[in-house]
Amino acid sequence: MAIVYVHSSGLGPSQWRRTQAALGGHAVPLSGYDDTPWSPEGGWEQDLALVQAALGSETTLVGHSYGGLLALHAARLSAPPRAVQRLVVWEPVAWSVLDAPPDIDDFTAWADAPIDVWMAGFIAFWNGPGAWEAMSAKQRAPFVRHGEKVRTEVMGLITDTTSAEAWAQVDMPTLLLSGAQTKPAASETCRRLAEVLPQAEHRVVPGCGHMGPLTHEAAFRRELTRFLDPAHREGGPVSR
Repeated sequence: MAIVYVHSSGLGPSQWRRTQAALGGHAVPLSGYDDTPWSPEGGWEQDLALVQAALGSETTLVGHSYGGLLALHAARLSAPPRAVQRLVVWEPVAWSVLDAPPDIDDFTAWADAPIDVWMAGFIAFWNGPGAWEAMSAKQRAPFVRHGEKVRTEVMGLITDTTSAEAWAQVDMPTLLLSGAQTKPAASETCRRLAEVLPQAEHRVVPGCGHMGPLTHEAAFRRELTRFLDPAHREGGPVSR
């Protein structure tokens, strides 16, 4: 069974290098990353097409944040010969499932601002006030390099209006993961998806937030391994 990874906004496929080294699989470079062509007018559908093209006949699809949203859509639309057999998503930004959208004024109000101003608001939304300023130049580098693409991704995903009924078409074993210290909107999205998706479970990973697949990669990998291996299906904090 092949594993296909879909990265989050700003980081590129290298975000999965430690998980890939341990478990194998292929990380999809979305448009605008690793020299993959990108059209600002193409919307997130151009990224969805790249994910769909990477699927095989028995794919385990893994996504984080924006990549999680794309993975959900790819799973919803998949059919043989390119089918998703299992799905693992960490805090997908599938906000259309919420009764009320999160407060995103920090970055939507500055849609036309200089990219460093917009990025400061975006990073603060996920990590708290001052988080962008506290990052090192090395940590900021991928976000600066892909800044306009990130802004396009975010401004596009907030227009997604996929209904709960449509999400219910994601009918394969699904693991929804969230960090215990994440934003309320992120954990609530996972909880609501767990109610809607027919074969989903929601597990909360202690000690981490939205960037758990990077900051707590070993814990993330344990959850992924447990989900893929029937011998590791039991144990751990579960929320439905």
